[in-house]
Amino acid sequence: MRLALLFIAALFLAGPARALAHGGFQTTAQEAILLDMDSGSVLYEKAADKLFAPASMSKLMTLEILFKKLK
Repeated sequence: MRLALLFIAALFLAGPARALAHGGFQTTAQEAILLDMDSGSVLYEKAADKLFAPASMSKLMTLEILFKKLK
C-alpha cells in the first residue's frame, strides 16, 4: 500500500500531465505507476521497474504511516 501511495504521489507531484489525442496519457515524471486499488491492475506505468532514491515527500509519508501505527 505504501509503495502504491509513493508512486501515485510521484505521479501527481512530478509535474503537469496531459492526455494525448489518441486517448493515451503522458507525464513529465521520470518514473510513475498508477494502480486500480480495487482490482490491483496497473492502469499506467513509466519506468516502473527502475530503482530510484525516495523523495522527501515519500519519507514524510512513510513517517506518517509509521507514527499512526505506533500510536
